[in-house]
Amino acid sequence: MGGLTIGIMLARPAASLIASVWSWRAVYVLSALLVVMIGAAIRFTMPARRPEHTAGYRALLASLPRLVRDIPVLRRRALYHACLFEIPPLLRRLFYLAPTSSGSMISVSCPSGRS
Repeated sequence: MGGLTIGIMLARPAASLIASVWSWRAVYVLSALLVVMIGAAIRFTMPARRPEHTAGYRALLASLPRLVRDIPVLRRRALYHACLFEIPPLLRRLFYLAPTSSGSMISVSCPSGRS
């Protein structure tokens, strides 16, 4: 989950850097190429997986309340990750982080507008 959070936090500055060096279209082209390369790597390196269960989607969704009720570690981890998901917006509100021209959140502005 840490890698996901770091990726989310770095996506905007990285896209801004790419756009400032080339153009905004380069962000989409590079993203598409990266997705194709990762998809190909996964396709050719991961073994085929055939699930043994035959439950349908509705049955799987219906089993979630029972799993949450019966497995305490699932409840704790869900709470931890819900809190982790809220950290970046909370930090932006708490410290009044203002986006710079490159899109990165590195400068702190005063709430009153004075420096």
